[in-house]
Amino acid sequence: MVPPVLVDDVIILILDHVDQKTLYSCLFVNSKLYQLTLPTLWRSPRFMKFRNVLIFQQCLQPRPHMEKYIKELCFNRLGFCNYLDDELLIQITKSCKYITKLDLSFAGMITDAALTIISKHCSQLNNICLRECRTLTNDSIKAIAKGCLTLISLNFERCLSITSLAFDELTANHKNYVKKLDLTLCKWVNDDMAPIISKFYSLRKLNLTNCTEITSDFLTTLAPNVPNLEAIYLGGVLRITDEGVIQVVDHCPNLRILVLCGCDIHDRTLYHIAKKLKNLYKLDVSFCMNITHNAMRTLLCMNITKLSYGESDIDERTLMSLRREYLLSFNVANY
Repeated sequence: MVPPVLVDDVIILILDHVDQKTLYSCLFVNSKLYQLTLPTLWRSPRFMKFRNVLIFQQCLQPRPHMEKYIKELCFNRLGFCNYLDDELLIQITKSCKYITKLDLSFAGMITDAALTIISKHCSQLNNICLRECRTLTNDSIKAIAKGCLTLISLNFERCLSITSLAFDELTANHKNYVKKLDLTLCKWVNDDMAPIISKFYSLRKLNLTNCTEITSDFLTTLAPNVPNLEAIYLGGVLRITDEGVIQVVDHCPNLRILVLCGCDIHDRTLYHIAKKLKNLYKLDVSFCMNITHNAMRTLLCMNITKLSYGESDIDERTLMSLRREYLLSFNVANY
């Protein structure tokens, strides 16, 4: 009997879930597995320490043909690294022209000069994370907007030196493409930004956590223009009230994640959520002091699997138990 043989596509799927050390070992099994493993091994190198970055750079120099396999460069696991500077980053990215994702989280030494050069020779970038890159200014964002063809995901968390002026170029060139936008802790985001962000009408995920300068007027302007929104994070935005959230609920029926931690909302918002958002599976209303237990009970008839209320999270098992008790009491009352 001939032993079963795994087709190449199945092997590649398995390799996608294998750690980097094991992938390296697979190179030495046989020639076929070598050919199948090579693209996966090089596609998204993991940099746990700065030493790994230097080794990666040294490996690239004698192997320029490998650049076609590299699709992601993520330096976020290095933490606040002062060794990753403009010169090194430019050298690496020049040999990685086909990358689609670049994560520079906590890279405090990177400046506008590096991003300007990278945007010219990495035109296929569509996912850029600049979290905690506090030295970058509007010039970086404008260069990325001009050089990259289709930007889909943008993370500007705590980019303190960027202003709303940077978005003029983004909305002009990428308003049809941007689906994820993270502006966490960006104090320069205020109600005047709503008409600008509204131009990203393909937006699916918007993170405004701790953007304390916005009010419900922001949501009133934004909501009618982003009907495909599936997740919005408003935790810590204390000036968000019922009026703004209800506008989002009315105009974004596909919402699956809604985070309202600390917002100034009341029971009528929860009643509206229970009535309108049939696809919602995660709701965070922790530290919303004006919500009562009666309003929370109306959510038990929904398909929510992740619920945060008061000062704690309610896990899925507890939710199921509460849901059974609610339905039982409801049936008894009606009987």
